[in-house]
Amino acid sequence: MVNQTTRILLAIASAFVGLQLVGYFFPTSFTWGFHSFGFLPAWLFITAIAVALFAVIILSTADVVPFVRRLAGYFDAHPVLMLVLMIGSFAGLAIFFRIEAPLLGDGFFLVKNFSDAFHGTAPLYFRDEPIATVYFWIIFNIIGVPMTYTEFLHGFLIADLVLGVSFVVISYFTLKISIADPTARLLGSLLVLVLPSMQLFFGYVETYPVVLVALSSYILTAAICIRRDKYFTLAAIAFLLMALTHYMTVVLLPSLLFLAYREYRQRGLKAVLTGFGVLAAVFVGILVAINFDVSQYYSYVPHHHYLSLTQPTDPANAESQAYTLLSPFHVLDLANLLVLIALPALFLLFLAALKGTLHGIFGTDLKRFAAAALVPILLVLIVIKFDLGAARDWDVFASYAFLAILLAILLVSETTDQLTVRFWALAIILTLLQSVSYWSVNAKADATLARYEALLDTRTVSQGSYYTASLHRAQYYRQIKNDSLAIESWKRFNKLFPNDLRGYENLITGWTQGGHAKIEEMINTYEQWLSHTSNDTSLRIVYRNFCLNLGNAYFKQDDLGDAARFYGKAISIDSFYANAHNNLGSVYAQQGNIDHAITQYKQAIALNPMYGEAYYNLGNTYNDRGNKKLAHEYFQKAAQLNVAEAESLLQESKRSH
Repeated sequence: MVNQTTRILLAIASAFVGLQLVGYFFPTSFTWGFHSFGFLPAWLFITAIAVALFAVIILSTADVVPFVRRLAGYFDAHPVLMLVLMIGSFAGLAIFFRIEAPLLGDGFFLVKNFSDAFHGTAPLYFRDEPIATVYFWIIFNIIGVPMTYTEFLHGFLIADLVLGVSFVVISYFTLKISIADPTARLLGSLLVLVLPSMQLFFGYVETYPVVLVALSSYILTAAICIRRDKYFTLAAIAFLLMALTHYMTVVLLPSLLFLAYREYRQRGLKAVLTGFGVLAAVFVGILVAINFDVSQYYSYVPHHHYLSLTQPTDPANAESQAYTLLSPFHVLDLANLLVLIALPALFLLFLAALKGTLHGIFGTDLKRFAAAALVPILLVLIVIKFDLGAARDWDVFASYAFLAILLAILLVSETTDQLTVRFWALAIILTLLQSVSYWSVNAKADATLARYEALLDTRTVSQGSYYTASLHRAQYYRQIKNDSLAIESWKRFNKLFPNDLRGYENLITGWTQGGHAKIEEMINTYEQWLSHTSNDTSLRIVYRNFCLNLGNAYFKQDDLGDAARFYGKAISIDSFYANAHNNLGSVYAQQGNIDHAITQYKQAIALNPMYGEAYYNLGNTYNDRGNKKLAHEYFQKAAQLNVAEAESLLQESKRSH
């Protein structure tokens, strides 16, 4: 007869397998939180399903609880060994699953800015994450200035490994301080080690790994403050440093206020004022260090960062918003994000509900602190607008998943009965399978690109997000020397958003950089671009110059027909373009159509009386016709305008007189 524990484990595993099956067979923008297996070999998916079912069988039939408790007791007696094994396991995972194609987040901005700053062509932009940016800047200056994109990726991996080791150590001591039971500490440490958020330390090209370390450091100081009933000042400073790592973390302020209230209850107002006074002093010291110039330490965007109830009419907000606050697509994105980054928390919350311990969510000061930190994050999550799209902006909230995991661990850690240990062990195994699929996708360029394509859905990705995605994709293809796919990226964007002029500009730039453009496609692109902004003078100048250069290229190849066509195109774009009239005159002269050549040369001179080359060409034309007098006059004018070739012909025309 199947006992209750087995039924529970089987139900959880079945739900997990069902979710993965949906994601595997329908790897779309609506299943992005659990569809990673859909981009990996089938054998890996089958293996994962088999492991999940095998885990249920073992945990249901074998008495694993005594073994887990003995193992926990051993590691509790040998904490250094435990830490070494955890750090070694992390390092192995990070290197094995290192990111190959960093298309998530906004890493290309970082790489470009760092590259420009290293070459002195642009300042270092701190944006809303100054300490995080400075950390990577220092690491690159220590290990050496990267000269290639590959060297940038190596540098981020080294920086992330340092951060990852720090996080493993911090999380270990946080659990050691927070949880008395060695078994719960062991299970909690293993769960943290296999979180999908560990992806941030696998060579992730973004600043959020620093955010996770800063956040975990603040949580550790808070746990120390609560357990030791002192060190509030230390927690306040840790909060300040976390806030300066990324400004969004300031929403955790209620948790600091909770610590302040607790300090007030125990030691009075003076202790609280002392703590905040030190915090203020440190902050002022930082301002002094930067000469109170805060202008470079924040970034401005023309749109707001929250979802509106209705589709906005303001162009900047409309372009940056794919759906409204109450849209089902918003609900889908949030559900996917929670499954991706908080699946183990959902597992443990379900376990807490089974055990009847959910009511104790505010039962201790540490739980109250975690809740005070987590609630505002959840409120922000509900209304925030993801600038890159929720799937690519997963890292924004990935750090805060650690808070949810910690609170869930605290809810189930007070007693480690058979149900708890078995359920927790299954949660670790299922989380590992989920994480391995996500890590594997990002560790393979082809899988990453396939998944990236699946995420580009205009129902869940705004126009602005789609543009950024196209830009990052094109930049990646440029880095791996695949210009044709970079071009295709912009063609796709232009087809979807024909009124967004940035796509045309980037398409032209891509063709120009690639060096193997198709002329007619470029002409059509310019025409489409110009049709949407016919009064754009600067665009007309760029387009006419492009046509002139094409004409010059064909002229050098003695292809007079195409040369005349593109000179004429330049004139049709800008009838006042003297250079095009002059060059068209040269084509007519080569074709023997002297009257038309003279007309074009004179038109060029009428448009630009200081155009020496046109005088020179006109002199040559009249000289060939035998009109030496007129030829001499035009040569003389060309010589006065510093046309070197005219000097010798001028002397020759003088001798002929």
